Amino acid sequence: MAGPPHWQRWDEAAEALFALGDERPAPVIIDDFLELVGHSPALPSVLHGAYLRVRRERPDNRLRLILSGASPAVIRRLFAGPSSLHGVASLELAVPPFGFRKAARFWGIRAPRLAVQVHAVVGGTPAYRGDLVCDDVPAGPDDFDSWVCRTVLNPRVPLFWEARHLLEQEGDYADRALCHSVLVAIAGGRSTPGGIADRLGASLHDVSHVLAVMHKHGLLHAEPDAFRPGLTRYRIAEPLLAFEHAIAWPHRAALEQEEPATVWHRIRPEFDAAVAAPHFAQLCRDWATQCAAWDTFGGEVSTAVRGTVPDPEGDARLDAEVVVRGIADGRQGAAVGRAGPLRRVMDARTWSGCAGSWHSSPRPVRTPVRPCRPATAASASARSCVRRRPRARSCWSARTACTTASDHRDLTRRQATGGPSSRGGAPAVPSMEGAEAFCCRTGR
Repeated sequence: MAGPPHWQRWDEAAEALFALGDERPAPVIIDDFLELVGHSPALPSVLHGAYLRVRRERPDNRLRLILSGASPAVIRRLFAGPSSLHGVASLELAVPPFGFRKAARFWGIRAPRLAVQVHAVVGGTPAYRGDLVCDDVPAGPDDFDSWVCRTVLNPRVPLFWEARHLLEQEGDYADRALCHSVLVAIAGGRSTPGGIADRLGASLHDVSHVLAVMHKHGLLHAEPDAFRPGLTRYRIAEPLLAFEHAIAWPHRAALEQEEPATVWHRIRPEFDAAVAAPHFAQLCRDWATQCAAWDTFGGEVSTAVRGTVPDPEGDARLDAEVVVRGIADGRQGAAVGRAGPLRRVMDARTWSGCAGSWHSSPRPVRTPVRPCRPATAASASARSCVRRRPRARSCWSARTACTTASDHRDLTRRQATGGPSSRGGAPAVPSMEGAEAFCCRTGR
């Protein structure tokens, strides 16, 4: 029996691979191609030369070469511009992680609340379901805490080390410690470059550079603020990376010295506030753009992002977690939604009470809508419209609207007295110039 071939140079290996397609269709997959290029920068040129030779000398060759890598941005650079592989690719296929529903089915989880919790820890990456957790799946909602201690907080399980490998394999960073610090700040609630720099005591220039590098490598998502488009907000793209830097990284010393169950019992409230609640908010934004029916918001949804408006009753800020915009009445970028009294409000502090059904939309809360005077900017409108919900300190309902001054006085009078509008009948529906928002109070 012949042994495996021993190649001395990359061109010999490339020639042998392409020869597999001389007689029959042969798909050849080179996984972790970026690591090979890191060790052998000439490899793209070698493959390009072999491809040209086969195309010229053996045009009937039916090899299909698939180059796979974990960083789409780096893979694209290998096939763009001056790269030797530029122009030879016939297909670019991005394989994203599973969404919330598909991940729940893949894990065999039927309880929605448990599905949200598991997705907040490991996301939708299929590889985290098998060997990295030793095929350990939560037996039910009551087993979630034990499952976390058995897997992601257990140094003997590969998933414990996976998050730090994600950062290491995405490229060479000049200041890896600053990268970790930036991720800790984002996981802790800071989302703007200025807020992150203020939290770390670092220069805005250094922080902005690190943010740009990690965004380029796909570790961060950058989105404009819903009410201030010039302000960019960042969030961690990989849930496991967010869990690592919100929970495991700050408590690494305790996890190495104490039992995981003891540490987890102590830091579980941090998980609910810093990991589960923001992740549930993102699931709500995804639901609004990907799953909501047209009549849910009364228009075609194009974006669902978060934004911040000032508190009209104090110095704290109000974080609107889900601000939905779309096409309404033929206008691009207009708010979509109805003017009825039913507002959907997500309370980040009690998110688990909202995660009771598979559509993952926030629970309905009946609260009156207070319209506002006309404003030239959405943020100005929002300041006038945000209204406190009685006896619910952490929940807010906001809707930026535009009405005339007389409409405002008339509707306010009707709300205060409980009587009919001075014009008779139901109040006029305000025209929408801003956005519907699910708001949570995060300030004091």
